[in-house]
Amino acid sequence: MTIAVVSASTGDVIYVKNGVYRENLPLRIPAGVTVQGESLRGTEIRPGSGTGHQVKTIGSITGGT
Repeated sequence: MTIAVVSASTGDVIYVKNGVYRENLPLRIPAGVTVQGESLRGTEIRPGSGTGHQVKTIGSITGGT
């Protein structure tokens, strides 16, 4: 099943279940939108096509909650 989030705005929460997701990268998440998953290690987001294998991790964001 594929679900496309067309738009998200401040206060919205996007719930991500465990699994492997092939997405068009980069994912852009607007300020004020929460992405919440079941677990950190149970979810993988990979490029939808191509041979990309780099992973970016965000350590902290100033002013975030």
